[in-house]
Amino acid sequence: MPDPLYHAHHLLHDPGNPQVPQRAKRLLKSTWNYVEVIIIVLSYVALAMFILREIVARVVLADLSENLDKYTNYMSFAYYDEVYWYIIGAIVFTCNIKFLRLLRFNKHIKHFAGTLANCRRELMHFGVTFALLFMAFTCSGYLLFGRHMLDFHTIITVMESL
Repeated sequence: MPDPLYHAHHLLHDPGNPQVPQRAKRLLKSTWNYVEVIIIVLSYVALAMFILREIVARVVLADLSENLDKYTNYMSFAYYDEVYWYIIGAIVFTCNIKFLRLLRFNKHIKHFAGTLANCRRELMHFGVTFALLFMAFTCSGYLLFGRHMLDFHTIITVMESL
């Protein structure tokens, strides 16, 4: 059982114990416990979204099989499918971060992490500058082409087009 789940189990099942507040403080001190909890919560959310997506797919296919000549709207299925894959992406991202933490014992990864730590300020400046320029370019594309082209009718579609 992972460490955060172990502590959460003891916090819930033994609230009268005087060591519970100390264990809770230790649990909340580590950022990696939060990452573990995020992975667990996202996994349950992904499972729920998968089940909802399958239910919606069956409803849409049943509607399609009943009315072959009528228009069938697939937007609800597309929405659930898109959200499901965003959640899966977030799970993979957090698991990769957790895996990179395990690689910190590797000498090459340790040097790479040290290099990133030394240039953190410059990278943050670059990120802010890039975000500002990208948003300026996005807004200009939206203002110039938003009324005339379907690919530029919202800010999100402009960002995706770029």
